[in-house]
Formats: sequence, C-alpha cells, structure tokens
Amino acid sequence: MGIKIFGNRLEDIEAAGYRLAEVLKTVSSVAAEAVVPDRVVGKPYLEINIDRQKVARHGVNIRDVQDVIEIALGGIRATTTVEGRERYPVRVRYARESRDSVEAMQRVLVPGAAGEQIPLAQLATIEYIRGPQEIKSEDNFLVSYVLFDKKPGFAEVEVVEEADRLIKHFISTGQLTLPSGVHYKFSGSYENQIRFQKRLMMILPMSLFMLFMLLYFQFRSITLSLIVFSAVPVAWAGGFIGLWLIAQPWFFNFPVFGENVRDLLHFDSMITPKIITFIYWLMLAG
Repeated sequence: MGIKIFGNRLEDIEAAGYRLAEVLKTVSSVAAEAVVPDRVVGKPYLEINIDRQKVARHGVNIRDVQDVIEIALGGIRATTTVEGRERYPVRVRYARESRDSVEAMQRVLVPGAAGEQIPLAQLATIEYIRGPQEIKSEDNFLVSYVLFDKKPGFAEVEVVEEADRLIKHFISTGQLTLPSGVHYKFSGSYENQIRFQKRLMMILPMSLFMLFMLLYFQFRSITLSLIVFSAVPVAWAGGFIGLWLIAQPWFFNFPVFGENVRDLLHFDSMITPKIITFIYWLMLAG
C-alpha cells in the first residue's frame, strides 16, 4: 500500500511525503517501521555555470566553452569499431585523473581568440548542488510515494480507510498542512478489492434476476419460483460456513494414510482450486 503525492515542485512533494509519513506512523493499524517516504531531493549534481561576462572579456565564444566541456569531460563519440557482427562505439575524452575532481576540471584549458589557453575556472564556476534522486511523473504532475504496510490481523481496505480518515482529520484541524498545489491519493493492491466490490454490486443483482427469470420460465409460477429461489441464501450460508470452518485449526485435522488432510488440501495456505471446489460442494449441499 502507498500514498501517491502529486505536485508541481519536487521540494513540495518531498516535504508533503515526510509529513504524511509522520501521520501514518500514528495509525493504529499501520506498522510504523514499514512507513517509507520517498527521498526526492538530495542527490549531488555537478553544475558548470558559464560566466558570459568573463567569456566576453577573453573573447571566447560560449559554443567553444561548451564544446570543451562536452568533449573533455563528457566525452564524444569518435568512431565505431567493427568486430565481426558486433559494433562498439569509441568515445574520446580526457584521462580520468584530469577530470575526476572539481580542481582538475577547473584546470581544463579552453582556446582563446588569440590562441592562448584559458583555464575553465576563469570562464565558469563549477560547484556541487542538491538535485533530484529520481523524477517521476503521472497525470502531468510530479509524483512521489509513501509506502507503508499493515499490522497482522487487519484488512488492507480497513487500514487505508482508517489512515484516510486520520489524515483528513489532521488537515481539517490544522495539524497537517500540505504545500500549495499538492494533493494525494491512496494506491495499492487494495484497489483490486474495491474494483471487484463495485463490479460485484452490478453483476450480483443481474445474476440473481436472471436466475429468477430462468426459474419462472421453467415453472411458470412466481410462487414456485420463489420457493426454489429461497435455496440461494441457504447455499450462500453453506459457503460462508465452509470458509469459517477452513479457518479453524481443528477442521479436517486428522491423518489419512500418514498424511494430514489439511496439508493435502492446503487449508493453511492461500485459497487454492481445491478449496474453491470444496466450498462449491458445500454450497451445493446447502
């Protein structure tokens, strides 16, 4: 489970993520140690800012400075080697010891208008800045995530609903303030259950209606159709009773030919086709 935080600035969505993470840690059904907000900003970047006044003073074109930076520091593709069916690009740039530090980069020479060699330090400033760790976007917004997990014994939908209520309560009371232009929404595997519930609310009434109509066309009597149709709740009750029995450790807990029946039917693991068949049998018996 997680919260998607949308905004227009990386700093804003990162700050909102940390605030929401603090609120999530106070939710009773959320495992506090599993709350992990994205660190959006914090990766060091090396930035080279060309000073236009200094470049003009030395009579150097900005393009010449950019070419030196591109070729000497970044490298440029010079040719491609052919080895059988394989192709490998060959890049040319300065040796590592001539570009592995800010001081070494500052000593990189740029040819001037009169042929003189000007150190890059006299034409540009080189410094480290904090930048984004990773830029993610969704629905035309920058996005970051706050991941969290539930405590044992809680359903995912219940955890999300409780967390949403608490966040909205903190926002309404002013204890939590999100930056301007930032909004959030919950996301995760629980959405599959919500979609299934919405779809079931449409399919189930239609299925029951069609079943009743089939019974009516068969018996041509509403009374008799209702009597037969009354077996549906009984079958449902048998299915739910079967689910409850499967969750009990004593149910079918006996050996047959040296093997425990619960292990054979995988009652202690996730629902398998064998369990579904067993529940279906109980519903038919009901």
